[in-house]
Amino acid sequence: MMRDVKLKRGRHPVVLLDLREFFSKQGRNFQLVLLKKTGFSFFNTLTRDYINIYIRLLGANFIQLGLVGSIGGVVNAIIAYPFGSLIDRYSSRKILLLTIAAQALVPLTYFYARNWMWIAVATALFTLAMFCSRGVENVVVANSLKDKDRATGFSVVTALSLIPTVLAPLAAGALLVRLGGLTTENVRLLFLIEFAGVAVIGLYVGLRLE
Repeated sequence: MMRDVKLKRGRHPVVLLDLREFFSKQGRNFQLVLLKKTGFSFFNTLTRDYINIYIRLLGANFIQLGLVGSIGGVVNAIIAYPFGSLIDRYSSRKILLLTIAAQALVPLTYFYARNWMWIAVATALFTLAMFCSRGVENVVVANSLKDKDRATGFSVVTALSLIPTVLAPLAAGALLVRLGGLTTENVRLLFLIEFAGVAVIGLYVGLRLE
């Protein structure tokens, strides 16, 4: 005979946590950062697989393609220390709003790109915005959560923001097929969709962030 074993929630917070109850206890900033990360994750992933192809469609050779790919590492190395100092000196809200604006400019730059040098600028801006965004989002999330909810909160944010990375490539592929294939103009349309999605979510988050 099987015996029901009732486990105490406090002893097994990760396994038995009721997500609805967890979310109801969290403040607005936590929910807004979760919305931003999840939404931006979808729209960023929508175009991610086509950036290198887009660079080639714009006429870049393999050396130029490699140069664009190296820019991200250079930007990360340059801004790592100064960014930490900025978070200590200025409010997280102001920095998060700046990163939202920068993230919205990235797909717009890709959309208007006419050669590989535009892509180099967009890549530098993307790396800068993503690096800064992740850092300040972690600060906002940590400040929004109680100590007992902190590990669970970060796990929830990470897990939910990964779901769109599974769905977005399928959506992008289906849309390109419907548009008629992988052409420069069709990839540009993906960047325009990314810009619209990021702008709408970013505006909503920016207006409601405390």
